[in-house]
Amino acid sequence: MRTRTLVAALVLAALALYLVFSSIYVINEGEQALVVRLGAPVDVVDRPGLKLKAPFIDQVYVTSTRSLLLEPPVEQAIMGDQKRLEVQPYARYRIVDPLRFYQALRTPEAANAQLAQFVSSSARRALGQA
Repeated sequence: MRTRTLVAALVLAALALYLVFSSIYVINEGEQALVVRLGAPVDVVDRPGLKLKAPFIDQVYVTSTRSLLLEPPVEQAIMGDQKRLEVQPYARYRIVDPLRFYQALRTPEAANAQLAQFVSSSARRALGQA
């Protein structure tokens, strides 16, 4: 009987500890976060520190405020005189508004895919005119 109460107390303590740790998140310097409650954006957090959220209800999407690097793969471009040229384009971008970023793209991987197409076509067009 005593072991059952001990096991039950340990299970309850583990559950309480899990709830506490799932309701805490950290924003580092150079980061900003968007808190989404049940699919609807609730708050944009841009100050670093230890923050609280509702466990199981809120999701936190953390993005960097620093410049991010995009390096699409090397590709061949045909110049105006029909010569082939290997080009490695790159771009740097920054996420200024995490709410608009979340509404438009959701993830940095989706942003990289969209920007890679744009950078690639812009580089080809500029080299084609040269």
